[in-house]
Amino acid sequence: MTKLAIVGSSHVGAIRQAAPRVLAEYPGLQVGWFALPGAPFRRMQVDGDGVLQFEAANGAEKQTARRVNGDICLDLKGFDQVWVVGNRFEFGRIMRLFLEHDVLEWPSTGAKCTMSEAFGLRVLNTLIKRSCDRIKGRFGDDTRVVLTPGPYFSETALTEGVGFDKWMSALFVHPHAAKLEALFEATIRDQLAARGYGFLPQPAETRALRFATKAEYLSDARDFRDLDRKLADLHHMNADYGYALFKSFAELHLAKG
Repeated sequence: MTKLAIVGSSHVGAIRQAAPRVLAEYPGLQVGWFALPGAPFRRMQVDGDGVLQFEAANGAEKQTARRVNGDICLDLKGFDQVWVVGNRFEFGRIMRLFLEHDVLEWPSTGAKCTMSEAFGLRVLNTLIKRSCDRIKGRFGDDTRVVLTPGPYFSETALTEGVGFDKWMSALFVHPHAAKLEALFEATIRDQLAARGYGFLPQPAETRALRFATKAEYLSDARDFRDLDRKLADLHHMNADYGYALFKSFAELHLAKG
């Protein structure tokens, strides 16, 4: 019997949607769940006894945690792996910087402002390091921890009309998007490895453009707090996405067991 704790933000919902299919394929797997909305998720912390707690801002947050997870905490002792899903690693701040500035050493994109490559990379590294320091402060030296970011926005953000997103659409087609995506993910991987953590990026088969998720993974996405409630945004994905993500995790981490 392998015991896996899956914890994180609302993006745990896609995996939870896929749970019946996953558990049917992995009968020797036992899963413990603990998910919270974005702000409470960032207040999750493992205490000295190995219990994942969160600092509730009010009674409503406690009530939500108990209703969704069955309790207001999760004892991580006894689990073989701890999979943390949903961190953003300062994605928005970093990418806005590169969208608004030309890098002097790279071919021009026509941006009004400029910065040196050294400055841009320093900011990217500093912000990701700060994010990983916060994660280390929450999960300590636990080498069972593997992290997966929240999924990239759906490629439908590129299309004019309902769902169009100016910033994301500009990033999807940015001339240096491939370089930026590789730098972003490699830096996360390196920073997490330096703290003893694993890194599982978004599976290749779910990706469309750079920094984009295929539109097919958006339909029928559900709210992790109520799987009967459909979501209508561009960054919460469906059960097929959750299954693809889980298969990627299993190939790297569960086969060893």
